[in-house]
Amino acid sequence: MKRNITYEIKGAVERSCVFKINRAHIRLNFEGGSISSRGIIPAQYSTDKEIIQNAIESSPLYKSGVISKGDVYETEEESDEEVTATDTASGCDYPEVINMQKAKEILMAEPYNVSLADLQNKEAVIAKAAKLGITFSNWK
Repeated sequence: MKRNITYEIKGAVERSCVFKINRAHIRLNFEGGSISSRGIIPAQYSTDKEIIQNAIESSPLYKSGVISKGDVYETEEESDEEVTATDTASGCDYPEVINMQKAKEILMAEPYNVSLADLQNKEAVIAKAAKLGITFSNWK
């Protein structure tokens, strides 16, 4: 069973945070918060990837209480099969991608679920995207 954990930043509508994973850094966007007369909904980020959960929970922001744990769900374990271009829309282009960090975010998210270990440099990111039938037309 995998655990899907939602992390929250109370009092924030959205916030971008950088976390260290070994020698790499990853930027996560906490979003979806609101402040209204009905109450406060904290900015949130959800993940079922254990490496990202460990990075968040070992960060100074988590240890100081800025980031807290919200909902925790148990989910079914998915197979370790890689997603191929035939499984997704063939020829996907992401013109909003202009740097490696954004390219990594897209490849690590659903439906691709590429591990961070497979995306260590620009050549690896481009090769994995090509294998999945993805292009980043505005990234040089």
